[in-house]
Amino acid sequence: MSPRNVLLVALDPVPEDEVRKAIAERDGGDVNVHVVAPATHMGTFQWLTGEEDEARAEAAELADRTAKAVEAEVETEVGERDPLLAVEDALALFPADEILVAGTADEKTEAGLRRFGLPVSRLGGGGEV
Repeated sequence: MSPRNVLLVALDPVPEDEVRKAIAERDGGDVNVHVVAPATHMGTFQWLTGEEDEARAEAAELADRTAKAVEAEVETEVGERDPLLAVEDALALFPADEILVAGTADEKTEAGLRRFGLPVSRLGGGGEV
């Protein structure tokens, strides 16, 4: 049986033990994980002027911190400002079997994640999205 592919969307920092436990629960830990951290902490002015370096650096740090908690094959990326676009871009390159959201998503994001036709669950709040 091939490993399960999990797209982990890092919206907020989540304790390492929660990430580690959630990944270990998937097919006995036989997984490939792709962490995408949207550059969400970017203001409209920063985005319009192209001065997004700080927001992208914060997102890269969050992605790396989240990936360090995973005891599996892991890739990381900084995604678009809009979490749904970040997920869409990541899915174009990583054939995920499910989406795992780390942190709190707004209602629009939670509803939009369902359009990808994959199981979606959440860390730091538990349950299905």
